[in-house]
Amino acid sequence: MNIRKNDKRLADIERLGKSLASSPEASLYIFGCAETALNMMDYIQKRSGIVDRLAAFVVDDAYYNKDTYCGKPVIPYSRWSKELKDGDAVVIGYTDNIAAAKALSALPGNTEGAYFYLPVWYSDKKECMEYDEFSSRAPEFESLYEKLADEKSKQTMEAFLDCCINGNGEALEVLKETGQYFNPLTENCRADNFIDCGAFIGDTIEDAVNFYGDRVKKFVSFEPDTINLAKLKERVNACGVSDDRLTLVAKGSWSGPDTLRFSSAGSSSGITDDGDIVIEVDSIDNVLKKEGLSADFIKMDVEGSEKQTLIGAAATIKAYHPTLAVCAYHKPWDLLELTAQIEEIAGDEAYDFYLRYYGPSLVELVLYAIPKK
Repeated sequence: MNIRKNDKRLADIERLGKSLASSPEASLYIFGCAETALNMMDYIQKRSGIVDRLAAFVVDDAYYNKDTYCGKPVIPYSRWSKELKDGDAVVIGYTDNIAAAKALSALPGNTEGAYFYLPVWYSDKKECMEYDEFSSRAPEFESLYEKLADEKSKQTMEAFLDCCINGNGEALEVLKETGQYFNPLTENCRADNFIDCGAFIGDTIEDAVNFYGDRVKKFVSFEPDTINLAKLKERVNACGVSDDRLTLVAKGSWSGPDTLRFSSAGSSSGITDDGDIVIEVDSIDNVLKKEGLSADFIKMDVEGSEKQTLIGAAATIKAYHPTLAVCAYHKPWDLLELTAQIEEIAGDEAYDFYLRYYGPSLVELVLYAIPKK
């Protein structure tokens, strides 16, 4: 693998700093007004004094609904774009790279702009993956790289790690695909019993119905958020999934039965030590045993609880070798640890491993384990 040491993010910050230094009247702005913008600000603040020049957060006019954010003014784009001065600098602080590129291209010539990638775990750890950290486990990454079943997977792994370390997403975005979970890798897989961990509001089930049709006989959906569960049931009934085809599990997926704290944050909800509510969790093995079901396809997008969910599916995986589609971008070592966990459960020769990226901005990286037999 070719992983670069040079951090594009630092080069961008230096470039913005030079622009700001060119005029004492110049200001820094962050385009965006949510968690990603805060992460950008935190990242810059730890590496440069240019945050002292932060004048305001900028939002598209349609999203202008508050006057201040984190003690700084919030201003609509239409007003800001008319007030730009020579040397002003802007950091695009939201996750959609396509929208970020469009915003940068629209900046006037007298303004410097930057957009770079921060991994999902930056929100919790407030750090990326430094090159030295990667190097400490480079042999493990190289071993996994060689183990991947096709060239697209290897390219995706290299580009993803490279982007985590240096913030440059150009190579990764070229590899972005459509058809998350349902694509040529999974079209011929067994799908009778589909286990959906992190079912949210039923979007994956709807996609499965459109892709597999009546091949899915039973859906088992883990979703601890009661509001999401209500929306899920309404959505999947609307797309033709009858109640006898759907088992709703009002719990999070985990290694076994427990009660844990849970952060209810929409599509990014997950188990955290400081979560705002308490939920019940249980294992795939326990739930399927109770329901008298096997498993043919297991999808996991559980915001960092994937490893514990795999541990709780060990008996199921050993017995049935279901197809596994596991999100592998929530923690720095997910790629290594999730693959190793699957092999520990099923053995080295049970699965072929593939990697696909759906984006944008270092999210929706999916590890596929396709049974060999």
